[in-house]
Amino acid sequence: IGPEPPPDFDEAGGGETRSGRAPATFDGDWPALARRLPVTGIAREFMHQSELVAANGLDFTVRVPIRALAAAGTVARARAALAEYFGAEVRLSVETGKVEGPTAVAIARERDEQRLATAQASLEADPFVRTLIEDFNGAIVPGSVRPLDTRQTGERT
Repeated sequence: IGPEPPPDFDEAGGGETRSGRAPATFDGDWPALARRLPVTGIAREFMHQSELVAANGLDFTVRVPIRALAAAGTVARARAALAEYFGAEVRLSVETGKVEGPTAVAIARERDEQRLATAQASLEADPFVRTLIEDFNGAIVPGSVRPLDTRQTGERT
């Protein structure tokens, strides 16, 4: 009698994957999923710039803005990262065209613009800055305001 075959990890062991954790499920938030995946380089750009067109279980159709992001190797790396994350085989179909829905890049850009607007408003409302502007004919140089990097300061947003 030969060695016992490995168990089917998708069905045996209470639904755990080979990594010993329960398989992840997709909640419909593609940009959040893109930010969670541990991918780098062009595969990261693929995930962050893609928009979800359709999802049926682990069968995803996404759209990317440029053809270079839809290269077979890039899609294969993204598919592998998704399969690792979900602990199951993933189908990933890619279209190229205008991206109009939410993407991880667009959400990050909006968040950064909001942080910048908040920093600008805070600086303009600061009594000391107002005094400098009024007493010394000062001005805030357009484009010179930068929000604090909360990763360096430890602040929470």
